[in-house]
Amino acid sequence: MVTERHMGRMKLIIPGAPVSQKRARIFQAGKRTVAWDPSSKEKENIRNIICSQMNGEFFAKSGPLFDAGSDITVFFRFYMPIPKSWPKSKIKRFKEIPHLVKYDIDNMIKAILDAMNDLIYKDDSCVTCLSACKEYSDSPRTEIDVHLTQKDQS
Repeated sequence: MVTERHMGRMKLIIPGAPVSQKRARIFQAGKRTVAWDPSSKEKENIRNIICSQMNGEFFAKSGPLFDAGSDITVFFRFYMPIPKSWPKSKIKRFKEIPHLVKYDIDNMIKAILDAMNDLIYKDDSCVTCLSACKEYSDSPRTEIDVHLTQKDQS
């Protein structure tokens, strides 16, 4: 759901466990070399969630939410599921335990940045600043805050 939206700023929440960008696979098919993105299904799911939260508004203005050439900042917060193998004593203090296992935070960022191409912005190359963190939660989800970068006036 879009929890907040106003001029030049948007906050999205993608429910469920965060996904990671997988490495592209390249193989030979006869005399041809074929590249395949194993993350394409996950990216399409993310795009569908973003579309449903935007209520199709970006299509109405026939293009991405932010104009080409926009200077964009993105903040990610990944809430990872608590492992089922943890004992109850560890589950009670999950907020104190850093998430240091799979997935790599950079691969989770890449999957979402790619999925937002042509929806939120034309291309993820316009993202000039980003920040991310991951932590355990009993409610797995990804929160994304996208806004135009504020420039110092000094």
